[in-house]
Amino acid sequence: MRRPAAALVACGLLAVSPFHLWYSQETRNYAFVILLGIASMGAMTRLPGTTRNRIGYVAANTLGS
Repeated sequence: MRRPAAALVACGLLAVSPFHLWYSQETRNYAFVILLGIASMGAMTRLPGTTRNRIGYVAANTLGS
């Protein structure tokens, strides 16, 4: 089997694998929570600066809760 054909077969098997589908949905929200936590901390350290930083801080905390 040529390499592109083998890659397509492997992708097709992975796309319908029940184990892959189950475990790929297990951690879907963790990256988003980490991103919002870092954004919230970054906005908090610059909070006394401008209104834009305050809006970013409130938005990150609201979306993260």
